[in-house]
Amino acid sequence: MKEWIIEDDVPLPPPHQSRPPKGHARALTEALRDLKVGQSLFTKEYSAATLGGRHSTLTRVWGYRYATRSVDGGVRVWRTE
Repeated sequence: MKEWIIEDDVPLPPPHQSRPPKGHARALTEALRDLKVGQSLFTKEYSAATLGGRHSTLTRVWGYRYATRSVDGGVRVWRTE
């Protein structure tokens, strides 16, 4: 028994955009930088890995500390220090 189906004329979907449009990184960095201790940011546009990389840069440059968690429907980042 075959475990696949070969078909003709199936349209190729457009490529998945894995990165947000240019300019979003700066806006995200500014939003994270503007968080006060105890505040959090929720997004559906970025992965936890992307946010982790962004806030690790802010930790190195500004000394801010963050915690990131995947939650239902997206990712949330808390400013902890």
